[in-house]
Amino acid sequence: MIDNYSIPKYVQLQNIIKQDIISGKYKNGDMIPSESSLMKKYCVTRTTIRKAISNLSNAGLVKQVQGKGTFVNLCDIKHNMWNFGGFTDYAINKYEIPVSKVLEKNIIVKDNKKFFKLVRARGIKKELGISWLTIDSSLIPLSIFKNIDKHDFSKESLYHVMKKEYKIFPKTASLELNSVIGDNKTKEILEYTEDIPLIKVTGFVYAEDNLKIEKLEILYSPNMKMKIVTNINE
Repeated sequence: MIDNYSIPKYVQLQNIIKQDIISGKYKNGDMIPSESSLMKKYCVTRTTIRKAISNLSNAGLVKQVQGKGTFVNLCDIKHNMWNFGGFTDYAINKYEIPVSKVLEKNIIVKDNKKFFKLVRARGIKKELGISWLTIDSSLIPLSIFKNIDKHDFSKESLYHVMKKEYKIFPKTASLELNSVIGDNKTKEILEYTEDIPLIKVTGFVYAEDNLKIEKLEILYSPNMKMKIVTNINE
């Protein structure tokens, strides 16, 4: 509900509607409640509602149609799994601003070998905040990438560092897709509420000469739409 003592009421209202859209309560093309309904439900003024709707419209979440109402107007973010690549390049190619938040970074030992473990939330910067799209987990062999753990991967691209500092270029990926149900921590990071299946990608990334440079796991937000492209051989 909306209170009188914290952040501005129009911000509270736009966040409520935004969460309803993200959670799937209002689907793409659905009409959200009228101004009169929102005024009655949240005890706010028409000015508050119009300011909230205007901000949501500017962020590309809703579309106002004269004489008809306000409709959810999501522009799907599509990821072509055939052309799998780094998130930073993917976002830039979409003319978006990529954002990374480091959730975990440490050195682990596996099969008597040292790896840099890096877990990040990856998202796109929007006017109303950040739309978090993936949780990426990487295991990087320190035998190949010495001291790579010294980099700040909240600001730097992992693949860009590999290319620039180590002259090693990610070339191919062997990936497997599965569906999973996220836990409460996943819901908190990716900002959704319902127990709905998520796409989980696991696999390995290779450089030249079949050099294995990364073991990865990517968990995709319900907000991210995927396009899978392949060839069919007769």
